[in-house]
Amino acid sequence: LGKKLKKIQNADIDVQKAGTENGKSKDVLIYNIYKMEAIVSELVHLKETYNESDAYELRSKNKNAQVVLQESLTNGFKDYYRGNLVYRGQLIQKGMEVGAMLGKKMLTRREDRQLITNRLRTGKIDARRIAHAGYGIETVFNQINIDTYKNANIHLTIDASGSMNGERWDNTVKMSIALAKAVSMIKGLEIQISGRETEGSNAAVGMLYDSRVNKLIHLVNVFKCYEARSMTPEGLCLEGMLKNNLFVPQTQDCDSYMINICDGAPGMDGYGGWSAIEHTKGQVKKINNLGINHIGYFFGDSQYGGFGNFKNMYGVKQSIALKDANNATEIAKHLNKELMSK
Repeated sequence: LGKKLKKIQNADIDVQKAGTENGKSKDVLIYNIYKMEAIVSELVHLKETYNESDAYELRSKNKNAQVVLQESLTNGFKDYYRGNLVYRGQLIQKGMEVGAMLGKKMLTRREDRQLITNRLRTGKIDARRIAHAGYGIETVFNQINIDTYKNANIHLTIDASGSMNGERWDNTVKMSIALAKAVSMIKGLEIQISGRETEGSNAAVGMLYDSRVNKLIHLVNVFKCYEARSMTPEGLCLEGMLKNNLFVPQTQDCDSYMINICDGAPGMDGYGGWSAIEHTKGQVKKINNLGINHIGYFFGDSQYGGFGNFKNMYGVKQSIALKDANNATEIAKHLNKELMSK
């Protein structure tokens, strides 16, 4: 176990400064978990083969070893995580099933479509009409128009603060797995999934999954370990991600989408209130300037002030309140509609 913990401590981490524009600079720690397939797999194995002596040794080690997967090896390991593996596995399986259905629908709709127009005066010669060319018939040409969809990239970024725990987190896990599964079935689509949270006095981002690099089993393993906790440093995380080039800009050949899931206003130690809302709004504008189609889903009651702040940050038309966390599948439906439009 000592060697495994050492590997976690030496894991791939980037640091970016954020918040300087409103005079409250913070470090944003970016954990490149998508590059840690072997480590994540080992952590899942530790959970599945738990014993009391392992738990004692893990609890006695330096707490810095916890940060990659958010204390998943030490906090309530015996009482919660062992049993949670079964429940979390059930959520993941449901997500896979939903994703397979969504993927089949999207696969059919995104197929190239061919329209052949016959009896034209220009174009490619239609062999079936050429025999009539000597009888005063000039419309012996046809044209073939192929309707194709552009490539597309999706960045799903999720609020991993403590208030997301419970039903909201369960549905977020299920929906994330569903989208990743659907994308894995379709040529020309890619997805990245990130989590936003805090680590001590710093904002933190977990880059959990990148379909350009990882197989789907990596995301499955991540969500067996990754938990919602801490606070919501919304704008700080977005700024750090922008500076680290973690968003894919839109190009002539590729449409780009960002989907955000959140349940509260931005806030952490030394960062909050109206200045944090305005700072987050500024980062969303930068994302928009990259040509990225963005939309925010707010878990909570739209009648309360939190959603008003959310709309201020993400825009009225780009903000949707989901009162019931079970409606998380609406996000997949919206994305499906977006990807089907020309």
